[in-house]
Amino acid sequence: MEEIAQYGSILKRRWLPATFVFLLIAGLATIYTVKQTPIYQSKGQLLFKKNSKTSSLLDGLGVSALADVGGSNSPVNNQLEIIRSLPIIEGAITSLDLKDKKGERLKAEQFLTQMKVANIKSTDVLDFSYQDTDATRAARVLQMVFDLYQQKDLENQRKDSQAARIFVEKQLPDLEIKVRESESRIRDFREKHQVVDLASEASRSVETINNLNRDITTASAQLAAEKSRIAKMQTLLGKDVSSVVQNTLVSESPGMKDAIATLQEARKKLALERTRFSEINPSVIDLQQKVQALEVDLRDRFNKAVSNRNPNIKTGEVTDLQKSGLQESMVTDYTKAETQRVALEQQINALVYVSTAYRDRANRLPQLEQAQRELNRQLEVSLTTYKTLRAKLEEFRIAENQTTGNITLVTPPTINPEAISPKNVQNIAIGSFLGLFLGAAAAFVLDSTDRRIKTAQEAQQLFPDYSILGRIPDFQQREMVVTSKLMFGKSTRTAGRLMARNTGSDQENEAFRSLQANLRFLNADTPIKAIVVSSSLPREGKSTVAANLALVTAELGRKVLLVDGDMRKPSQHRIWRQNPDVGLSNVLTNQSKQEEAIIEVEPNLYLLTAGTPPPNPIALIDSSQMGILIGEWTKTYDLVIIDAPPLTVAADATLLSKKASGIVFVMRPNVVDKDAAMQSREILEQSEQNVLGMVLNGIPMESKKYNDYYYQGSKPAVEDSDLTSGIKIKQDV
Repeated sequence: MEEIAQYGSILKRRWLPATFVFLLIAGLATIYTVKQTPIYQSKGQLLFKKNSKTSSLLDGLGVSALADVGGSNSPVNNQLEIIRSLPIIEGAITSLDLKDKKGERLKAEQFLTQMKVANIKSTDVLDFSYQDTDATRAARVLQMVFDLYQQKDLENQRKDSQAARIFVEKQLPDLEIKVRESESRIRDFREKHQVVDLASEASRSVETINNLNRDITTASAQLAAEKSRIAKMQTLLGKDVSSVVQNTLVSESPGMKDAIATLQEARKKLALERTRFSEINPSVIDLQQKVQALEVDLRDRFNKAVSNRNPNIKTGEVTDLQKSGLQESMVTDYTKAETQRVALEQQINALVYVSTAYRDRANRLPQLEQAQRELNRQLEVSLTTYKTLRAKLEEFRIAENQTTGNITLVTPPTINPEAISPKNVQNIAIGSFLGLFLGAAAAFVLDSTDRRIKTAQEAQQLFPDYSILGRIPDFQQREMVVTSKLMFGKSTRTAGRLMARNTGSDQENEAFRSLQANLRFLNADTPIKAIVVSSSLPREGKSTVAANLALVTAELGRKVLLVDGDMRKPSQHRIWRQNPDVGLSNVLTNQSKQEEAIIEVEPNLYLLTAGTPPPNPIALIDSSQMGILIGEWTKTYDLVIIDAPPLTVAADATLLSKKASGIVFVMRPNVVDKDAAMQSREILEQSEQNVLGMVLNGIPMESKKYNDYYYQGSKPAVEDSDLTSGIKIKQDV
């Protein structure tokens, strides 16, 4: 899998020359194919069959197969020779006025060389083909051959079809009468027995009977309960229950209630007056007369009410029509129970009647189904025979007027838009395949001759002793920022970008945060105070790495000084958009004080630009004043980052590194070549530099799952994140 990935990476890097070689080879193959004169071929297929006799057609047996298929005496072979015969060939030549290349009338022998006819083995199918420089004419020739043979065969088929049609026409009227009689019998049967769908009716009848039985059972249980309840109330009310009910109903009438109330009120007053006066007192006498009159009136009202309700009851003396509340409640319950009993008895009688009717109908359903099936079978037989003969009649009419005889056109001659010669698709496909192969070969050859370091793996192999402090993704690729022109060996230099300025958690921010964490905890005993950032060649992004490293370190609350130590081609003032007139060179030559030259560009981040370009930068870098400044800076700031020139361009980086804690080596694949990288390695080894580690810049995002805090290498890697985030800090020793 690794080898396949390497091959894919090579093709991706060298896609331009590979594409050029592919297009060149494919174009040449296409031009060669287009220049050839195309020859078109039209194809068609005929199926031969032997028509059956009229009786076989009426029986629905269809057509019979040919005998001796493929044998020496096969009918298909006989028909093949007939088609190749001179009358058909001459007829086609004459009808289409075919001519040869010289403009003369085409001869039959020449025609047969262009037309090929073959019998497909073990079938009754003939395969035709005709070749011509004109695709339309090739299809027309085959069509003409087919038409000429069909015209001759049509005459032999019309006689049998006509006789069959006449026979069927005589049989159809009798069958139609039988069908109508069968339909009439079925209709009368359904009307007589009220049949719609016996199967569904049987299913619904069973379900309905079950429901009725369940309702009868439920109503019977309720009736038994009501009867038991009535019997108990009769015991409590006494033997003459009807009289009690009658009296209660009468006493509950509005007129009786008022009369009883008036009588009771008069009796109360009479009893009260007797306690106060004697019996001969006028008041007592008046009240006695009033009570007697009210009793007579009440008795008359009662007798009249009872006689109206039940004339058979004899009127008697009314002693006390006022009943107790309990008795009235029992009479009310008794009346409701009696009413419910009567209703339940009527409901049960109705349910039993309906259930009996459904059972009678269900018992008759099997006989009705049998009779209906018999009638349906008779109708189906008559109708099937009628439909069959009706369909056959249509077939015979079609056969009589439009029959094709023994020939069925399986594949009609059509215009084939693709020429059989030259084979465009095949030739272009071969050319394309060859172009792909040669293009890939060219890509591999160019890649093998290219001395540039192309992948992060190659960088690790060249510098096995350097720890990988960080892998910076190619953010310019995602932003569609073109930083170099690779064609014709020309290139342009652009200022770096502060990808870490945003506080988002994208890959670029996390990459620079991981870099600063690894630097911070690279040596736990002696904190790193000043570092030099350099590379082998320009355009490897060392200034961008230094600027973004300073920014993410300042975001963590550490006081950072970023110094542009490249006085030849400074870039930090363009990155931070600051005035480059006053900077490091001015401070070293005492033209300006460092308090005036150092600018706070971000919270906790201070910038010292390169200043005015001096005539001899290395003299200033190697001066004792530079060492003093670095010492002062390390006391004032938590971290000093010095952006130095490339190692192969000047010795500034090695001189600055001796005055700082060490050097961070930036390498960008596809920019630095192996020679420059090896030269930088020799410079670092000869000058005995303290190389803190290596930063791989511009790693393609799609080639590696970034956002990884552990880096592999010959030396153990350190992982860290912001201490305030609570993430553990790991360091392998």
